[in-house]
Amino acid sequence: MEELEVKPDFKTTFSSFRQRISSQSFLEGEFLNRIPWCLDVQRQDVPALTRALIRESESFNEWEGELPFFSLITPMWNTSPNYLEDVILSCRCQSWQRWELILVDDASSQRDHLQIARNWASKDSRIKICELQQNLGISGARNIAFSEAMGDYICFLDHDDILHPQALGTYAKLIATEKDIEFLFSNEAKIDAEGKVVSHFLSKPQFDLFTLLRVNYICHFVAIKKELLKKVCAQRDKLFNPEFDGCEDHHLFLEIAKLEPITKHVPLFLYYWRMAETSTARSIATKPKVVSKAPVMLRSHAESYYGANNFSIHEAAVEIGNLHPTIELVGWSASVAAQIPELLVVIPFKDQVELTIRCLDSIENQEHQLNLKVVLIDNNSQFVKTKEKIESWLSHKRKNKYIIHPDFGSFNYARLNNSAFKKYGTNSDLILFLNNDVELVSKNCLQTMATQCLVDSRTAFVGIRLMYPSSSDIQHGGVAVVPGLSLSGLYSIGHCRHQEDFVMIDRIATGVTFACAMTRKSLFLELGGLEEILIPNGFGDVDICLRALSRGYSNRYFGTVWGIHHESKTRGVTVEEFEFHTLYSRNAEIINRCRLQHLGYNLQLNWTYLSKPELVPKTQSQATSLQIPVRYIFADRVNDLLKRYMAIPQRRLKNLFSRIFA
Repeated sequence: MEELEVKPDFKTTFSSFRQRISSQSFLEGEFLNRIPWCLDVQRQDVPALTRALIRESESFNEWEGELPFFSLITPMWNTSPNYLEDVILSCRCQSWQRWELILVDDASSQRDHLQIARNWASKDSRIKICELQQNLGISGARNIAFSEAMGDYICFLDHDDILHPQALGTYAKLIATEKDIEFLFSNEAKIDAEGKVVSHFLSKPQFDLFTLLRVNYICHFVAIKKELLKKVCAQRDKLFNPEFDGCEDHHLFLEIAKLEPITKHVPLFLYYWRMAETSTARSIATKPKVVSKAPVMLRSHAESYYGANNFSIHEAAVEIGNLHPTIELVGWSASVAAQIPELLVVIPFKDQVELTIRCLDSIENQEHQLNLKVVLIDNNSQFVKTKEKIESWLSHKRKNKYIIHPDFGSFNYARLNNSAFKKYGTNSDLILFLNNDVELVSKNCLQTMATQCLVDSRTAFVGIRLMYPSSSDIQHGGVAVVPGLSLSGLYSIGHCRHQEDFVMIDRIATGVTFACAMTRKSLFLELGGLEEILIPNGFGDVDICLRALSRGYSNRYFGTVWGIHHESKTRGVTVEEFEFHTLYSRNAEIINRCRLQHLGYNLQLNWTYLSKPELVPKTQSQATSLQIPVRYIFADRVNDLLKRYMAIPQRRLKNLFSRIFA
């Protein structure tokens, strides 16, 4: 393929752009009308989208100065001609027209798609074809394309996927206003084989190495500054390592992470991943070799993060639903903690002595390298047997140091924990906030949480997966801004509880519950502790987690270690509207930012298809699980009407509907 000396004059490229996307008599117009586009949280009206594309294109043509030029790299191998046509059309419909599409055929045995590529290349000079005579694999094909790329930013577009027509324009706007950006990535969704249904809307967090070590959540759609990729190439011969075909992009992202790039996450659904028969968009099981390659690929990167010999990596167990490798933390190096770290465990309780003793037994069964001091805050226990039974338990030889601290004040969760920390935590390195109704089941809960706190100074609070007793249901899988509205029309904040929220893996989280949460003493002091007056009981844990986010820290959730939570057995549920509003008034900006920036499939977006049940995917079991039952939609709509017109009796009627439609 011959490299051009100068880039095309994109101001004169396809002056008929308006006509082609406006009329279904052109392939571009037919394509725009065929795909159910969704950029944010609702289905887009195609005429309105078309007008937006025309206006954006006209506006972009007036821009002056250094404008970003995107090279889209697409390897092809036995590509479906129809899918390739959609790939090309999704590029041709972009409102930002400063791009080139480099199609590299990796010695396909089926050749029908090549005629499609050649036809388009003859019409559009931005489309370039390279036909390899020998199969090099996806890494080899991408390396060839990269060597020919002229763009300032390199993007990767698979041969059966499509871009939202505002994708490149969105990136161009951000680059124009934040010129230092080196790595952009977006949220993504999946499109069915026929191109009729877009579902599985995956929202993502910011660029986070902790999460990226466990799962390649970045995946699509990336735009990486070419100069940054050249730095990666300077450390080795080629951009992509053929040894890791299938997880080559994951390896590249981890290599880039070492360079500490300036990143930008765009919480819009700019990329549609095709659920073709052989695609991992359907299941990772379609490419079993990837499952065995990933742990090998991750090892060197995990060593850079945790240090050698401080972890072990386990393969994904696809047969039981574990789709990602597991990194088990076993310790820390002397450079991290030269002496045995001291952990202060704070457990408030009131009676319910059986639960408290069960909690203490689980602490004794933990396997760790820590010096533990456990403070039991007796907040107005009323039964004589409570003190007797706990003292009897303590009379036996124990591994850890235990202190009973009586507190005769009213129940104020924040005050109880703050006062215990001030009195007993002076010499502690770490502090664990633990409910007396939590049992630590995994033997390595404390060791795992402590390791993460110690090795990563940007870690704020660390939590674990909590299950309901006598059930396989999850009570806590990390705190997130969840679909739906709460008081005064504010976004709800709740626990992740479903597989679609990645509750079984270790990942970044908006927050973690203080039913079981660990942090460093230094950070707790920096944040000023829990809020005792405005948020004394409910949402205090979320508040301090959000305050940590606002200072640039990250909260970590471990789904691979777990405990049991006998939720609210001790105190019961109370009304906490004031606390919720206070939480928002203090942290509204962070909460809004987290709306589509957590790792999980956004169920709300699948409501788009409830009016057309015939379009709901039937071939993917997970797709079915993501569809919200009509009875829930009905209940939510009735509830919204009641909020608007019947504010006073709304609460009672809401509870009634919840029981009816449960």
